[in-house]
Amino acid sequence: MRKTLLLLALLLPSAALAHPGHLSDVDGHSHYIAAWALLAAIAGSAWLIWTELRAPSPKATKLKRAEDDEAGA
Repeated sequence: MRKTLLLLALLLPSAALAHPGHLSDVDGHSHYIAAWALLAAIAGSAWLIWTELRAPSPKATKLKRAEDDEAGA
């Protein structure tokens, strides 16, 4: 039942088909706010992905601690 409703909602012609490409055609202030919000979301997501990729994995941290303990003992 849920899949049917979802499929029906996706196929209805009244579904919103908004995309960032129409922002240049409209000079309303609300569109500028939406554009800045979209930019902020993209920047925030990129920053989170970048920090997660640079963080050492827990497994690597455990291995480093084990190596340090063996070297000190």
